[in-house]
Amino acid sequence: MPQRGRRKTDKVLLAALGCGATVEVAAHKAGVSEATVYRRLQDPEFNKQLQKFQSDIVQRAAATSTAAMTEAIKTLLSLLQPSTPPAVRLGAARAVIDTGVSLRAMADTEQRIAALEERQEAAENRNASYALRNGN
Repeated sequence: MPQRGRRKTDKVLLAALGCGATVEVAAHKAGVSEATVYRRLQDPEFNKQLQKFQSDIVQRAAATSTAAMTEAIKTLLSLLQPSTPPAVRLGAARAVIDTGVSLRAMADTEQRIAALEERQEAAENRNASYALRNGN
């Protein structure tokens, strides 16, 4: 029975800490002492779960941001119209250029990483094949 309570407490602690709460606030939300929170933070498995929770939050935020990006770019492009005040057009132009450069760099980096991963996998497959053929 204590395990069930601990799992519930851990869920509350993970949610609170994962969303940036202090140890004091997380302890209060979970109904445990700060010492308990510090003890849980010393547990490698708990830390692994906390990192996964935080990673999931970042992934969801990135997906939401990506979904809104097309509309944001359309808005910036609409601000480039000659009828828009020059200062606004200048700001929009800078934002479009900065965004384009950043997106291009990210896309290039993703392609390079994918190519490196493919090469690494191919090398590992060759090494495994060689080891099998030579009885290692």
